[in-house]
Amino acid sequence: MIIFALAAELSSGMAAAGALLEAGTLTVKQTALALILGTIIAAPIRTIRHQLPAQVGLFSLAMGTELLLLSQGLRILSLLAVAIPYAVWG
Repeated sequence: MIIFALAAELSSGMAAAGALLEAGTLTVKQTALALILGTIIAAPIRTIRHQLPAQVGLFSLAMGTELLLLSQGLRILSLLAVAIPYAVWG
């Protein structure tokens, strides 16, 4: 399922998650954590592919890269801030 999230956008990851959940292969908790992990891994790749050209077109290379690193760092931290407590207590 994580591979699907890496290879394509979120919709294919959701479709794979639904199929595995429906088949009883994964629990709801495992499915949610796998989707979050897939998002954490795939987000920087999509960001480089989609947002970097726009950021560098608007700002200098250094500023655009810094903005992307900060935004992705905060995104990953916020996902981890939700995923870790959910994994431990959920």
